[in-house]
Amino acid sequence: MAAPEPKRRKHSHNEDSEEFPVKFPDFIIFIVNARIQKVRLKKLRHLGRSKGFVISSELNESVTHVVTELNSRDHVISVLQRICKSQRNTELNAFEFAQKAELLSLKWYTSCMEEDKPVEITDEHRVPSRKPLDPDALEEDGEDKPKNRRFACQRITPLNHPNQKFTEALEFLEKAAELRMGDNSRSRALAFRKASAALKALPEEIKKPEDVENLYDIRGGAHCKGVILDILENGYSAEVEGIKRSDWYQNMSLFTGIYGCGISTSAKWCQMGLRSLDDVKGSYILNLTRSQLKGIEYYNDLNTPVTKEEAKWIHDAVSQEVAAIQPGSTVVMTGGFLRGKDTGHDVDFLISHPEEGKEKGILGTLLQALTKKGLLDYTDIQNSTVTKTTVQTGMDASRNTMDHYERCFSIFRLPKTAQSHRSDESSERTVAEDSAAMDVVPPASESSPSMDVTPANGTAIPGLSLLEKTNGSTTSPSEIVQKTEDSGRSWVARRVDFVIAPAGQYAFALLGWTGSKMFNRSMRDYTNKVMNMNLSSHGLFDKTNNCSLQAKTEEEIFELLKLDYKPPEERNC
Repeated sequence: MAAPEPKRRKHSHNEDSEEFPVKFPDFIIFIVNARIQKVRLKKLRHLGRSKGFVISSELNESVTHVVTELNSRDHVISVLQRICKSQRNTELNAFEFAQKAELLSLKWYTSCMEEDKPVEITDEHRVPSRKPLDPDALEEDGEDKPKNRRFACQRITPLNHPNQKFTEALEFLEKAAELRMGDNSRSRALAFRKASAALKALPEEIKKPEDVENLYDIRGGAHCKGVILDILENGYSAEVEGIKRSDWYQNMSLFTGIYGCGISTSAKWCQMGLRSLDDVKGSYILNLTRSQLKGIEYYNDLNTPVTKEEAKWIHDAVSQEVAAIQPGSTVVMTGGFLRGKDTGHDVDFLISHPEEGKEKGILGTLLQALTKKGLLDYTDIQNSTVTKTTVQTGMDASRNTMDHYERCFSIFRLPKTAQSHRSDESSERTVAEDSAAMDVVPPASESSPSMDVTPANGTAIPGLSLLEKTNGSTTSPSEIVQKTEDSGRSWVARRVDFVIAPAGQYAFALLGWTGSKMFNRSMRDYTNKVMNMNLSSHGLFDKTNNCSLQAKTEEEIFELLKLDYKPPEERNC
């Protein structure tokens, strides 16, 4: 019997073997692998080489620029020392090397990829030292100091401003970039958002390109300047109009408008050739989640902006139930409505009690009460995942990280009578009267057998025995798919989120859930880079003194961070 042939060794693709023409020989870049996954690192290196940069896979004396996700020079140098040892490079001194080479954030690298050439290096791109910076040193000189500070949280950003045509275009491009996904798209989206935030803080209208030349978040962005110039010359952005007309954008916008459907799922559906809600409903391949089924059933309702009057009615209904469940509790309507907006895509409620511990059990009992009155159609419950390290670790300022509070994402049944009478201040109709006018019954009746609702993490929430495991709905998936928007209903569907925060973390939760998203990102970025602290919706941690800092109000948080207090209506970045 012949001996079996030896197995052939699989040869992995060598990323260095693929050659690209070098356009920028003076830029020899080394990407530090710390905090970057291997697959992502490989893509970043390949992208750089394809753009004409020299990307070195090893750390050596020829490297001119070091790119990293780390946020302090000391940490970078420490990692470079370990890399030298792993490479057995005894001749390279990491400390001396760091004095010669540029230590830059990944933001500079992705900006270069976006522009297809090296971009100007500013202090924002350089990795800061561990020593906290002087907040006053971060302000721009001259008369424009208050509106041109480095961080958006240092500026006054009102809801109404004279540069709406520019900010709308930039925020549209931000959304389009987010729909593209990927590291490069994420950095593009952030650049558009920061540029928009800078323009919102200007008290006067932009009339010429020079008006934005020295703005901190725009001066290095050729793309954003090009959009502004296009609008100044033509009255609109050709890039924006082109994207709006594209089939890709229209399809992605349609699918991401489905409740429970994210960007990656939408992109997958587009790749499958799906182009309409009917395509989704008729697909035998897709296994739609219950939230997606509800999102299709109530697509028009859930994509109709919630008015301030509607939000006020829902707030009254929720407040009445919470007051009956736990007297003395607070129910605050956060988000855009708290910042002065007249409409929003959903309504967020932050619920707490001034006595620590008394907030426990409120959510379950509240959902039970609202369901018995027929006001809830769908619920997605998430238990609290707060740990001792939650405050210390904080949140990544570059990503929209969720907090760890007990919460519920729901679809609320708003009586149609509540849509009209709230605009009339003289109306004396009550929540109870509007609820009674609805021709609905609770999804689970009191005569139904008791059933425990168990969230995804397996822990039952007290007070939910009357809710079914189908998240408060007795409609089967097949019935939902076949069902069309019922114009004869006496109620409309609205997105409502409930968040429960303990008294000790309430101020931080209120700050985080008030927003805006850009304001929160700027606050965390400022806290980390300037104060050497971690800020999250759970607390504030001082990394220098290794301790948590307490605050009972938002004003106290601003004071701890040496920032002028900004009321919610000035946080519309």
